[in-house]
Amino acid sequence: MSQRYPFPLNNKLIASVSIVLCFSALSFAQDLVKPDTRLDSKTVVTLQLDALARNDSPYKNAGIAQTYELAHPDNKATTGPLTKFTLMLHAPAYRNLLNHRSHEISLYKETENVAVYAVTVIDSAGTKVGYQWILSKVTDGELTGCWMTSQVSPAVTLGQQI
Repeated sequence: MSQRYPFPLNNKLIASVSIVLCFSALSFAQDLVKPDTRLDSKTVVTLQLDALARNDSPYKNAGIAQTYELAHPDNKATTGPLTKFTLMLHAPAYRNLLNHRSHEISLYKETENVAVYAVTVIDSAGTKVGYQWILSKVTDGELTGCWMTSQVSPAVTLGQQI
């Protein structure tokens, strides 16, 4: 027995909507800023922190995906795939970064191939926390010359923000 709908089903319309939904999901991944030799070290840190501050926009954990996109290949080898990286950022050592209120980035030291930043974050609860953000230039492969994050220290609580 066939089911009756209050409107005629149009297979072309259903196929069109399905295709649009598939391409919308793909476009989110394409919206990520990719590693590029034109990005300086501070810009990479800024892109990552801005993304983490609005972690669930335009989709859940989008900020984490952007941060992972700019992670150094050696960092990815240590942290594992995006699913594992996501779990790590939701753990106590890094969750203050997610949906934080504000951040400050201060250069500590930069050489030709390594940059170290002191990052201060006011998290969503108003707690002030600090991180050491270390970037390295990739030295081989298709990403050669790109600044990418090689390490971020666990959070150190610096106090309560008023």
